[in-house]
Amino acid sequence: MEYNIAIVEDDKLILELVTGFLKSSGKFDKIYNYTDGIVFLNAIKETQQGLGVIILDFKLGDINAEMILKELYEEAVTVPVIILTSHYNQYLMGYMIRAGAAAYLPKNIKPDELITVIEQVIQKGHYISPEQFPYLKIAFSEDTPNFSKQVLDISEKDIEVIYLLANQLTAKEIADKLNVSPKTIEGYKNALFSKTSTKSVVGLVLFAIQNGLINAEAVDLGKVD
Repeated sequence: MEYNIAIVEDDKLILELVTGFLKSSGKFDKIYNYTDGIVFLNAIKETQQGLGVIILDFKLGDINAEMILKELYEEAVTVPVIILTSHYNQYLMGYMIRAGAAAYLPKNIKPDELITVIEQVIQKGHYISPEQFPYLKIAFSEDTPNFSKQVLDISEKDIEVIYLLANQLTAKEIADKLNVSPKTIEGYKNALFSKTSTKSVVGLVLFAIQNGLINAEAVDLGKVD
């Protein structure tokens, strides 16, 4: 199945290069280009249907990725967002994942690797490389209070869903394992986001690890299929 992609990048040369490569891959249908974050936000309501992923620059003039993620969250736009940035560092990586990004990548990523990440984010909603995982665990441990299952009202079924998400299963694969519908799994995910005040699968899993709900050694969050 081919998906549409939105790219939000104010550097026209980079926008042209990324768009050209994605088009030449033949893996995607429509590619929407935006050089202005405000214009993108005004257009997203009409273009989000059929959109597989949003590729977003960190800094876009007077608006940045954090502000755009917040606006998307408030408007209930559920399309996963990949941050593609020249401002690549450990602090911002943790910060943007907390803000709801599905992946955080440097602009010098190899084109084939970018395709792999895009496909994983479309299929599974998130991507973390093995190199990023330890830094994100540290980032999520800072200023994160410890909660018990009882305080969070998290059931054993909730924990099972988190564990399966952490091990790279899609909503459909989890639904098949638990003998429920994919829509039910999406309901579990949204309820867990609300209970844990997280905004993405990555944030949810790291929150669960930090609070002892699942064991970090038992998950494979950094693996790319």
